[in-house]
Amino acid sequence: MPLSVGISNEQTTRLAMFVGSGVLLVVCALAILYLPFIFSLMLPVALLATIVVIRLPTESLIAIFMGRMTFDLLWFLPAGFGLNFMELFAGGVTILLVLMCLMRIDDVLAHPFLPGIALWATLLLLGAAQQPQARVVAEVLARFLSPMMILLVMSIHFREDKNRRRLVMGLVAAGFLPIVVGLFHWLTGQASSYQLGGYDRLNGGYMNIADHGLAMGTFTMVAMVWLWHTRRRWKMAALVGYIVCCFFLLILTYTRTPLLGLLTFIFAFLFLHGNRRILTIALVVAAVVMATNGVVQDRFSDFTDFFTVDAGYRFDQLGSGRLGIWRRSIEAFLNQPFLQILVGNGLRSQYLLADGQDSHSDYISLLLQVGPIGLFIWVGFQFEVARRAYRELAMQDDPWTRTLLIAIISLAACIFICNTFTNAYVSRVTVSWFWFGMAGLVFAIQKERQMALPEASQHT
Repeated sequence: MPLSVGISNEQTTRLAMFVGSGVLLVVCALAILYLPFIFSLMLPVALLATIVVIRLPTESLIAIFMGRMTFDLLWFLPAGFGLNFMELFAGGVTILLVLMCLMRIDDVLAHPFLPGIALWATLLLLGAAQQPQARVVAEVLARFLSPMMILLVMSIHFREDKNRRRLVMGLVAAGFLPIVVGLFHWLTGQASSYQLGGYDRLNGGYMNIADHGLAMGTFTMVAMVWLWHTRRRWKMAALVGYIVCCFFLLILTYTRTPLLGLLTFIFAFLFLHGNRRILTIALVVAAVVMATNGVVQDRFSDFTDFFTVDAGYRFDQLGSGRLGIWRRSIEAFLNQPFLQILVGNGLRSQYLLADGQDSHSDYISLLLQVGPIGLFIWVGFQFEVARRAYRELAMQDDPWTRTLLIAIISLAACIFICNTFTNAYVSRVTVSWFWFGMAGLVFAIQKERQMALPEASQHT
């Protein structure tokens, strides 16, 4: 249905292109006169990107995902005005996502998550009002709002099976550069320059080991989806090699949470596929490694210590000090006025409530910043996506679509683990975009099936 004022989607697209192009032309002209050279160069690029997004939205979204995963490696390059290229890319993409939502405003208004997203945006604005630093406000708003817009546009533009296949292939392709960079750093001895907890750790091309571990885990999960339906031997061999490299680079970070999240994904993926033989083998291998590998036992000893250590200081040190940080953060949060407990203490307040330390849990971080309502919205979205994907499984006969839905359910389980124990699929933009992009595919698959029903009834 077009809008009540009678503007069709095609007319909206033309209007958006005309207005957007005109505004960007004026901005580009002003930039040449008043801004540093890098911005004068990038604004015409932004104009071109706007035209491409309007004409090729699906291809542009795939390129955005691949570009974000590549720019994640360029965190060290300054772009001007105190921004790096990652932040500049995220801000530019956020503007393009707003434009894409306006182009398909009818579909956006009909989306079942829109009321929740509107309430989420309201809570973010309340949080922004409590944050005095404008740069922090802009950065965090882009980080927290852009994933929601990605969910909306993915729901609209990936209703065809071929586009979803292209997306998976594009995500796998995006992993080649990080893998090559990671292997290069390993071969050149990067790990020996960084020690933590008694282990030499590999950052790869990323800012820290957590980014590196989450990226390798994410690429492994995407490659598994493609591998599951590949029958050509050379592709199977290439994907197995790809997965082995990712897993190897993940192990070299010695990070527990990304590894635990990946194992959760693998076991859920195999269980939902009903492949008991492979699942049994995987469980046996995991049990043997846990029973015989001293490094694994050492890295996961906190799980057994939790039930045996004395109360007090030693207890607070479990999980690399996480339990102590969580306790202090929640105690400080509950001592705030009732209104702030209800809507949060503002963006980036998680640092203020734990003596300058990050909360080391995305769920606690959300609680501190946007309160229990905001936390409920984010977690509610996560579980609702998994629920819809599970219900859709019973209505789908296509093996590829079923595998994709199973992967999304398994990813939701993985994310629950990761977000509980570290900053992962909320705080880190790249993997947050990935999760909400995959979540949007559930609605796209549902809509594709619903649109096919009238056509099928006409042929019978």
